[in-house]
Amino acid sequence: MDASELTGLIQERIDRDVDTLFAGLFSTLDEDHALPQDPVEAGRRAFFAIFERLRNKVCDSATVSQIRQDFNRSGPVVAMLIATDSYLNQHQIESCAYLGALIIKLGVDRLCDGAD
Repeated sequence: MDASELTGLIQERIDRDVDTLFAGLFSTLDEDHALPQDPVEAGRRAFFAIFERLRNKVCDSATVSQIRQDFNRSGPVVAMLIATDSYLNQHQIESCAYLGALIIKLGVDRLCDGAD
């Protein structure tokens, strides 16, 4: 898998609403194929659990910090790349595509500053 493949998958998801992305993330992580009463909420919990594990890599990254200070719109993209690269080592590409799309949609400031 190369970066262009992951970028393409993220591009396919970026126009979806956040609830659809949360539900999609959950569907890629649910190995038991159990249907929760609320897949959106299950996906939301999964996303924030994943992001919490990656928070230091994303929010404390010198590159992301500089971009956030400069108010450059590419900040979420850089954060997404750092997070998905870290996460991809352990998980499937579909999960990473949802993770990347959610980071971009929700915004790095919101995620790193703790609002959810």
